Amino acid sequence: VAAVRDASSVPGTLRIYIDGVPAGSALDPTSGSLAIDAPDLIGRRNLCGTRNVFNGQIDEVRLWNTALTPAQIQTNRNRGLTGGEPNLLTYYRCDDGPGSVLADGAPLAGPNNGTLLNGTRFVLSDVSPFGVPGGPD
Repeated sequence: VAAVRDASSVPGTLRIYIDGVPAGSALDPTSGSLAIDAPDLIGRRNLCGTRNVFNGQIDEVRLWNTALTPAQIQTNRNRGLTGGEPNLLTYYRCDDGPGSVLADGAPLAGPNNGTLLNGTRFVLSDVSPFGVPGGPD
């Protein structure tokens, strides 16, 4: 699943992709950057109780400071990244091993390590190691 917020115009557009294919969109009346003034949560709606918790596996969480094109999403959807890609802010591979630290693999944007909570654990990934698009994997 990929979500793209393009706020280059007002109204902007929110787009959802499933397996690299567009699955829906909506207008976004805001513009500019998102202001984050509270902890970001992956797999949980908010800090209020245990409701609204995702029950499943999450792998390869990537945050970019640009709206990716459908072609970029399709090209990289099952491919691991190096962490040094332009405009990549945060990259959680989600295969760090034992422990509770969710390491940020995009060091150019600064350390954005996360913390696993409430029994969350790492599992083996089925994402291919990094390879050059169009080259040998």
